[in-house]
Parts: sequence; C-alpha cells; structure tokens
Amino acid sequence: MPNTPGQVVPVHPFTCLSLAACGWVLAVGLNTAWVSLALIVLSWGAGALAGGRPRWRVAAWSLALSAPVAVSMLIIHAPHGRQRIAPLLSGDGLLLALVLSLRFTALVSTVLAAVAWVRVADLAKALQGSGAPSALAYAVAASLQLVPQARAAVRTIREANALAGRSVRGLRAVPGVAVPLVVVLMGRAARSGETLAALGVGEKGPRTVLRPVPDSSAQRCLRWLAPVCCAVAVVGRAAL
Repeated sequence: MPNTPGQVVPVHPFTCLSLAACGWVLAVGLNTAWVSLALIVLSWGAGALAGGRPRWRVAAWSLALSAPVAVSMLIIHAPHGRQRIAPLLSGDGLLLALVLSLRFTALVSTVLAAVAWVRVADLAKALQGSGAPSALAYAVAASLQLVPQARAAVRTIREANALAGRSVRGLRAVPGVAVPLVVVLMGRAARSGETLAALGVGEKGPRTVLRPVPDSSAQRCLRWLAPVCCAVAVVGRAAL
C-alpha cells in the first residue's frame, strides 16, 4: 500500500532486526566496555520509547537475564589475575568480568529493544511479503506468541481453580494448572493446523499480503547502510 505524502511510516520489523544485528556486530567486534555501555543506554532508551507499560520493561528484563551471567563471570574471572587486591580477588580479573558482563547485557538489551518495537503480526506479514515461505512466517509468529498465549491460559486456569475452591498456590496447584494448560495449547495447535490447511499454507504458488507492512525508502536504505558501516568500523579497528 503506497504511503500518502506527509504520512509517518512506522518502524518496519526488518529495520528493528537490522539495527539489533548492528548492535551485536559492534558489541562483539569492538568489544569495549564503553561501546557496550552505550548500546545498553541506547537500547533501554529505545525500549522506553516503544510504548506499552511499564516503560522500563526492557531495562528490567535485561538486568534480570544478565544478572546470573554477571555473577558467573565474577566467580570465574575475579579470582584469577595478576593484580591481586584481596583474597580471591584481582583487579584485572574484575575488569575482565565487568567487560564481559557489559557485553552480554548489551547483546540482550539490543534484542529486547528490537522485540519491543516489533509487532508479531507485522513481522509475519513482512516475512511473507519478502518471499519467505509462508510456513516460516507462521512458525516465527507462533513461536513468538506462545509465551503470551500460555501466560493468558495460565491466568484463566488459575481463576477457574480459584472459583472452584481449589488451591492456586504451592506445589499442590501445579497438576491442576499444568494438565489443563497442555490440553489448551495442544487444542489450539490442532485448530491452527486445520485453519492453515484450509488456507493452503505450505502449498506451492504465489501469495499476496492483503495489507503489507508500511515501509519507506529511507528505512530500506538504513537496513543496508547501517550493517555495512558497522562492519567497516569493526574491520577498521582490527586493522589499527
């Protein structure tokens, strides 16, 4: 669908994924604490601007996922170093653990920020519009929707158990939630399979997206130019 003049084009899913890939290239290729810290700040800011509540969810999830890795880095590297500052602690070991922890946090933050800006339906339509197999688009969309659907099903099952007077807390409540959850998810998968078969997903032949995801020439240029610039930066630093 063509864009009318002056219309604001939303961020395309491929643009978000391309920028996330650029973040990974910079974090791994340059491998400095300052680059990782800058990527973390930019990713958290982008996550806050993505909308939704709470706005700090990208930062919170990044810290939650990175904290165990940071602890393991500290345990592995802090005791081993040449600059001994305390028993089982070394200055260069602490510095190495900090750099590795910041790099991991940057990698996680860039992915979460990209996901915060991407709608699952738009990503599936963009994949289908790019010429990718329709089965791949459905598999990606179904995988990304599995956790929210399971969370909603668990909430409904717990409410039903509470209304029936059954326990909803502790280990005794697990069988009453796990078994209905599996049944709900399997039933939903079976119904989805029937729907996809009726729509001809997996069959050969051309397909047209009824309402394509809005895109712009500026975003298409950015998706190609940004990775090239990041690769040049990494190669240039390695050559110095």
